[in-house]
Amino acid sequence: MKFYVRIILLFAVFYGFTLPSPSYGQDSRTTFEVSHQMREAERRAIVAMNLQLDAAEAEKFWPLYDAYRAKTKDAEKTRDSLIRELGESLTDMSNETADHMVSRALDLEVNNQKNKRSYISSLKAVLDGPKYFRYYQIETKLDAIFTYSWTKNIPLATGEAAAQ
Repeated sequence: MKFYVRIILLFAVFYGFTLPSPSYGQDSRTTFEVSHQMREAERRAIVAMNLQLDAAEAEKFWPLYDAYRAKTKDAEKTRDSLIRELGESLTDMSNETADHMVSRALDLEVNNQKNKRSYISSLKAVLDGPKYFRYYQIETKLDAIFTYSWTKNIPLATGEAAAQ
């Protein structure tokens, strides 16, 4: 168990220092693709190390995993678009923009949870109970690390009330 915690911490430190943060002047498609590929390679390695699948389990698990991660890429593109839009409206944010941003962010969260629930449920047929739960734990921890890594550098919005 200590090995698992060390791997997660190592991932968090490495992830925080290596991924390019959203930069509104760079080619966002290239930045997204590079950071996505790095993140997916690290994530896959962490899952493999901690799930310890036998050959039969691996043969069934990895195609499902790859399909799920492909679906999350679309959600990440939506999130990146939302971040870019947020970057353009952080200062002097109107009430309408705030409502729009919150609505889009909440929709994204709901869709991500639906996707995760559907995928995780499909693993019951592939993994035994403890490995099924262990994968859920790994996925949840990696999601938390990822969320922290991209939100830590986003400043708080200012708006009409702050300007008065």
